[in-house]
Amino acid sequence: MFDDFVKWLKSNGWCVCRYDNKLKYDSLKEVLARYSFVDESYLKFLSIIKRAVNETKNMWFNCYDEFIGNSDIAFKWNEFETISLEAAEDDLNWQKDIRLFWDNHLPIIMSVADTYSYYAMNLNGKIVFGMEPEFEEVKIIANSFEEFINKIMTNKIL
Repeated sequence: MFDDFVKWLKSNGWCVCRYDNKLKYDSLKEVLARYSFVDESYLKFLSIIKRAVNETKNMWFNCYDEFIGNSDIAFKWNEFETISLEAAEDDLNWQKDIRLFWDNHLPIIMSVADTYSYYAMNLNGKIVFGMEPEFEEVKIIANSFEEFINKIMTNKIL
């Protein structure tokens, strides 16, 4: 499945780098400890794909290097959570709600194309889409990471 997806990404102008040897799941699970709900297909994707960024470098998958802060991308993998928390200023209830939302949503794709937006995996394994100014208002895009990948390859999203 991911071989076809990598071919699709490359044929659509994405720069994709694969690991020479698969990344160990233990490393990924440690980095993603906040997100115990991450499904196996996304972990498999992360174990194979080191980097995936579009041609204009304004949309990318969060991969292992992004999660550990070892990426040359200026935005951190949790940038939109940080932006929301800054907007909440001293409102502790709002900050609590924001943290709860992001505890249950793992950003998997970030975009700074026309607006700041993202795709995330939620607590139920569904893929959602959110954008500024209310990052925490989301729309369900796919019921699983695999369905999400299939929708990308059939040009229904991205």
